[in-house]
Amino acid sequence: MAGEIALPIQESPDLLTTIVVPCGSTGGVVVDNQFLFYAEKDTVIDAAWCVFGVNDSDATLKLTTAATGAIASGTDLTSALAIDGTAGTPVQFTITETANLIPAGSWVGMEITGTSTASEMVIQLRIRQKIR
Repeated sequence: MAGEIALPIQESPDLLTTIVVPCGSTGGVVVDNQFLFYAEKDTVIDAAWCVFGVNDSDATLKLTTAATGAIASGTDLTSALAIDGTAGTPVQFTITETANLIPAGSWVGMEITGTSTASEMVIQLRIRQKIR
């Protein structure tokens, strides 16, 4: 089967999709300060969820964004989310609507505050590139 020439980003159509990112871990525990998504074009994060297999009552999780630098130095994209719910139950982040437009060339990352023992975590992002 023949291949297809990849479209340059400036010619690609607007995107509306859901991304599911399994979070990396060490010894089963989710690792702090992970990059989740790179915005090739201006991208809006409309919603975000977290699902975990093992919770942690003394840690919180938030999403950040920046063009460069460490995840902990990025701009908060969400408020802090307690990782103390029921395992396997999706928990929705509260999006900071003044920060949810991710400029092209920026990333979205995940930061944990506190000493977490949470494991088996995925982050789900609903994104779009059509700006209203």
